[in-house]
Amino acid sequence: MLIIRKEQLQHLAIYEKISFKMRLKTHLKEFFPLQISLANDGALDQFIESGIEEAQSLGFDTEATVQSYTDHLILLGSHFCQNPLYTEISAPLFDSEIEDLIQRHDILYDRAWEYLDRTRGPDAGNLLRASAKLLKVLPRRSETTSTNPSDLVETLKAIYPEKYAAHTRDTLVSFCIESLRRAQLDKFEQPAAQALYVILAFLAGIGFYHDPLIMNTVSGQTAVLSEQADASEQSRFLTESAELYLDRLFEAIRLST
Repeated sequence: MLIIRKEQLQHLAIYEKISFKMRLKTHLKEFFPLQISLANDGALDQFIESGIEEAQSLGFDTEATVQSYTDHLILLGSHFCQNPLYTEISAPLFDSEIEDLIQRHDILYDRAWEYLDRTRGPDAGNLLRASAKLLKVLPRRSETTSTNPSDLVETLKAIYPEKYAAHTRDTLVSFCIESLRRAQLDKFEQPAAQALYVILAFLAGIGFYHDPLIMNTVSGQTAVLSEQADASEQSRFLTESAELYLDRLFEAIRLST
């Protein structure tokens, strides 16, 4: 009789986990080449690790469900399940009446793509125009930018009208309030920095500041930001980081066409 020792089972589990991560990395590079091209391999490994942990914390632990969840982290942004904009889109993931977990992800997929097609437009043209608008106004942003949620909603409308139109005003206000809360948790104190944080969360996902695929693009900036005691320096570095990220995004798009 073949006897498998406990240590062998542990090694097997480790091997299977590593093997799955390698397959997931290959999958992401194949289906999301533009997003993946902005980050190095180390950042992609961090993204995969955090994506697996987040998926498992929600009860998704099969290869198919973890892969699907990770896909949606790229499509909808990091922490998309906590984003007030996506409450209805992500609702199937938590619908206990849908017993089949794969079916939950299939419904999520359909809802996500219907939303993205409507808001991003053909070839993501709407998103690119919104990014270009933000890049153009970044150097002129006032240090006294309002953080009133109603004012921020109007700013989001001006920058990305198609995405604005996909939500009720109440939902947009809730999004602004949650994004401001996160900005404060991440120690951004000045109104200008908090307002910019909200705009970036609207474009790149509410968890953008903790997304390795995004923050790796501005290599070293996060560490600098966390060390800054001066609020005006934090605001300046966030602005510079946003400019750098958007510049690299447009360069990656140019090289891909």
